Amino acid sequence: MDGQATQQPQGAQQRRRNRIFIVNLTDPVFRGLHRGHRKHPDDFEAVLSRAKAAGVESQIITGGSLSESRAAIKLAKEH
Repeated sequence: MDGQATQQPQGAQQRRRNRIFIVNLTDPVFRGLHRGHRKHPDDFEAVLSRAKAAGVESQIITGGSLSESRAAIKLAKEH
């Protein structure tokens, strides 16, 4: 090396950060329901769109029961 600073390839300074997002997308709140009552319109697709726009590339979908786990698998396959 001759003592001069070497330049990094374009974009190398923007380091990619890997984050793990564990979400309970089977929760009815994503469909606008809270404790059995409609609180807002179903915005499930908008939630996913906002996550994607924020840079979320993957998620771990949880299920608290066998039926929720089946619903989580279905969501993962659909999205």
